[in-house]
Amino acid sequence: MFCSIEIKGKDSFDYLAKVLASNVRKLEELQAEKGLYLDGSSKILGQFDLIKKSNEHFFLLTFSDTLPFLKEELEKFIFAENIELIERQERYTLLKSQKETNKRVVEFKKEIPYLWPSWIVGYDFCANSSQPDEGWEYARVSSLVPWPNHEWKARETFALDAGFYSWIDRNKGCYPGQEVIEKSLNLGHPGKCLFLVEGSTGKPEFVEKKDLEICSVAESKGKIRAIVRCRWRDKDLPLSEGWKKIQESIPAEGDRDA
Repeated sequence: MFCSIEIKGKDSFDYLAKVLASNVRKLEELQAEKGLYLDGSSKILGQFDLIKKSNEHFFLLTFSDTLPFLKEELEKFIFAENIELIERQERYTLLKSQKETNKRVVEFKKEIPYLWPSWIVGYDFCANSSQPDEGWEYARVSSLVPWPNHEWKARETFALDAGFYSWIDRNKGCYPGQEVIEKSLNLGHPGKCLFLVEGSTGKPEFVEKKDLEICSVAESKGKIRAIVRCRWRDKDLPLSEGWKKIQESIPAEGDRDA
C-alpha cells in the first residue's frame, strides 16, 4: 500500500526545505509531518509523510504506485547538493491505532520507521505487508484526506482544488507553486472546493442542476459519507434531500492561517 524513499546526505535538510510545501524547519527528530510536492503551477507531484531522523537523514513515506514518479521528480531538483534518494523495500499498511495521541512521534525498529500515527484519525502507519485494517476507507473519507486517483492526479490537479490547504505551510518561505497558491488565497478563493458530505441513501447532488463531482464514497453502519468537489461559487448551494455538508477543505477567508 505504501513504501518509502530514504533521503541521506549533509544537504538533505536544506534540499527538503527548498522544495516542499510543508515547513521542514518545524519538524523535530523522530517525528512525522504531512508533505506535499508541487510543480510551478501548484499542480500535485506527490503526497507523502516526511519523517525526520536527523538533519542529514529523512524518510519519505508515499503510495507504492506513485513512488517511482515522485522519486524521479524529486531528483530533477538535485543539482550540486550532497544528497542521495534510496528506494526502500519495506512495505507499510494502515492498522487501527492502539492509543490516542496528538503527537506524530515515530517508533523506529532496525533503523527504519516502524509505527506512527497516520493522516487518518484512528489509524497508524505500520511497517507491515498485510492488508489494511477494515474500516480505513470510511475513516479516510471522514477525515477528508485526499487520495491519488480519487481527489487528485499527478500533474493534473491543483493542490487547493484537491483539498490540500492544511498540508501547506503558508509561512515557510518559497517553494514550487507558492506564487499560485498565495495568489488564489489572497484573491479570496481557488477555482474549486472540496468538502465532506453525509447521507443515508442515493448519491449527493445539488438541488439546482450544477456540477458536483463525487471523488470518494464510503459506507459504515448505514451511513454514507462522500468527498465531493464543485466550483467555488456553487459550494453553498443546497444538497439533495437526505444529504448535508459536514466540513470544507478550505476555511472561510477570515479563518485562514496567513
